[in-house]
Amino acid sequence: MKSSEEIVSFIERLINNMLERPHMYASDPQSLEQTLIFLDNVWRFAIGDSKTRPEGPGYAEFVMSSGLSTSQFTSRYYPSRELTDQDREVFRDLANFWKSYLAGRTK
Repeated sequence: MKSSEEIVSFIERLINNMLERPHMYASDPQSLEQTLIFLDNVWRFAIGDSKTRPEGPGYAEFVMSSGLSTSQFTSRYYPSRELTDQDREVFRDLANFWKSYLAGRTK
């Protein structure tokens, strides 16, 4: 099992790699931002403990303090849209596919 320091270091390297070559890690800027937000949340969880919170604002707070009225940077470039029936179907199929994958993993 990896130590929390090793996990934090891995997340930091992964984020840096994603920022250097974003097109290798995401199909579009919104997907990249959402993945980075997720990794930032895991990083913040890993470096904190039950009584402390990492210094500095979370990503949504940082975006809003930068003068944007939304919690994601890419929202200023891409209008919000409703999910289509196809989107819902692909989400469902992808979730089921991942559940199958996870069920076959060993620890």
